[in-house]
Amino acid sequence: MSLGQGQSRFRDLYHWLLTARWPVFFGFVAGIYVCVNLFFGALFWLDPVGVAHLSHGSFWDAAFFSVQTLATIGYGYWYPVDAYAKIVTSIEPLIGFMGLALVTGILFARVSRPSTRIRFSREVLIAPFYGKPTLMFRLANSRHNLIVGGEIEAFLVRMERSPEGQELRRIYDLPLVRSRTPLFQMTWLVMHEITSASPLADLLKPEPDTHLDPDAVLVVSFTGLDLSFSQTVHARHIYRFEDLRWNRYFANVTERLPDGRWKVDYTRFDELLE
Repeated sequence: MSLGQGQSRFRDLYHWLLTARWPVFFGFVAGIYVCVNLFFGALFWLDPVGVAHLSHGSFWDAAFFSVQTLATIGYGYWYPVDAYAKIVTSIEPLIGFMGLALVTGILFARVSRPSTRIRFSREVLIAPFYGKPTLMFRLANSRHNLIVGGEIEAFLVRMERSPEGQELRRIYDLPLVRSRTPLFQMTWLVMHEITSASPLADLLKPEPDTHLDPDAVLVVSFTGLDLSFSQTVHARHIYRFEDLRWNRYFANVTERLPDGRWKVDYTRFDELLE
């Protein structure tokens, strides 16, 4: 929550329309469509004799005549007859053309926006690996498309208090055993060796008061080039203190088939072994 800045999501309407969930987006567009037709329907309703064959005093007939005008469907039985109605019917299609162009552009931007189906493990582990305490988590490319030049970064984010008593948020880089991969199509086990210089070194100390703050989080960021669209894709995930498991290992999810192909069993993706 932030204070001192406008909270309305409509301050950046275009960004909100691009990022809103599909049901919300279509509901918003439908709501605008209904409001515009009700507004112009009210203008037609104010002139009872302006539209031929329009039921006298019928607001709903006027609103449906507005629907025909906005969408340029063609009148047939209803059509404008006086100057007032003709002026309104000249303005409303212009609003319809601009609205159609805007909605079409936003729809195209939403559909063409690159996206990933990167799956992160539900938990993050700390266990010995080659005799060294290592933090581990894994991710998988659920879409099985080819992502090249994949890069992953991990950061520890926690609140600290300076010697002067100032509280601030500190972000520490976590060096990874392997932070890049030329091809990412199946799974990737990401590891960070916890050495004495690691920001996570306090986790290995026996004193309870030196343990990591429970409010600290591990932020993971992935980027890569999706060859299907030739565009850069992004994914991120946040692990919290309660997601940490000790002395566990991930179950193997890959298997080589007799014909040389690889099989990935995603039902075991979050399975842990002692």
